Amino acid sequence: MTKPLTKLTLSVAASAVLVSSAFALDPAVTNFGYVYGGSNNLTIFNASDPTKIKTITGVVGESVGISPTGAWLYGTNNAGTITKYNVYTGASGASVAVGTSPISMTLSSDGTTAYVVNRDSDTISIINTATNTVTATTNVGNFPSSVVLSPDGSKVYVTNGSDNTISIINTTTNLVLTTINTGTFPSGIAISQDGSKVYVNNYFGDNVSIINTATNAIIATINVGINPTGITLSPDGLKAYVTNGNSDTISVIDTTTNIVTQTINGITAPNGISISPDGSKIYVTSGGSSLYVIDATTYALTTYNSISTSTSSNTSPFISPNLITGTLDISSAADMTTKGFTNYVNFAGGTLRATGSFTLSSPIYLHDAFNLTYDDSSTFTTVAGGTVDTNGNAVTLTQRNKHLQRRHDYHRRTS
Repeated sequence: MTKPLTKLTLSVAASAVLVSSAFALDPAVTNFGYVYGGSNNLTIFNASDPTKIKTITGVVGESVGISPTGAWLYGTNNAGTITKYNVYTGASGASVAVGTSPISMTLSSDGTTAYVVNRDSDTISIINTATNTVTATTNVGNFPSSVVLSPDGSKVYVTNGSDNTISIINTTTNLVLTTINTGTFPSGIAISQDGSKVYVNNYFGDNVSIINTATNAIIATINVGINPTGITLSPDGLKAYVTNGNSDTISVIDTTTNIVTQTINGITAPNGISISPDGSKIYVTSGGSSLYVIDATTYALTTYNSISTSTSSNTSPFISPNLITGTLDISSAADMTTKGFTNYVNFAGGTLRATGSFTLSSPIYLHDAFNLTYDDSSTFTTVAGGTVDTNGNAVTLTQRNKHLQRRHDYHRRTS
């Protein structure tokens, strides 16, 4: 379906729908972070203002799996289950029995499948997120800890700490294709957006291995700080950020030259690391009971002591997708990606206003009306639906992912 528009208003009646179609986050955009803070609490914070927090009790684990739309997440539980939570209400839903000590997970780009690492079972549980059932269990190496999915969804890479290896799983058969030897005790893992390189932290090797995914060969080894744990890549793929737990530092790697170009100091026992969808801010969890936020251009550091992360490794990314909550100006489809809307265009009562002509083919997600109340009793409120304002430009929404479409209700309105 192709629709040239003048102005399109999208709305929902009761449930969310899917329709195919710098320095700081734009004021029209917001997103959230999720970290386990100990004492069976999961903390939700506003990524643009981490002083705004909400606590969900009863979550025992080190990782979350956030849906691509940001509407729900899975939280791990040391008892051997993961539980689905509504992001905005904090209400718990279905619990899924997996292996022993689920420690990290990743979701497919469409959110239909979750891959959960069971550290003490030496397995990966593969979950259908619609039915909340385990569809397969795959044996991997000894003491697995981290997992990443290739951008095309065809392969899963799992670090096996005690074996000094990575298992590569075929997502069609759910079988291990091959095993790659790495450095000593691989921990954190990340993959480039084009899927050509995998970056692996070697915890006891104090270095990072870079693997060519076409040949499954290590093409470079980069020395970093002591006991690297977490790793994340900038959205443009030009930098890798590595937490060095026993150096109290972050190593910044230029992925073009494979050289450490910057060392960020002042962080106590950094472990988990994530980045905002637009690449402007880096978020670091810490054994020092704080959340650290780093400006990705100046490397200026801000500490938020109100968010406890003392027992959290957060080996999975913990920053949610962006939501359009105000008026967001967009000049092109590429501009959407730059501003952090890679897989979905997430409307939460806001307006996407065109400043140029373009075709938008990313799925559009319309959030229900929600009211997130923070622990300080302040609220974040928005309403369902959103508006595409062409602003006098030619804008086309192209439906490509028909399997994502649900009931929708929209009408055209002239400017």
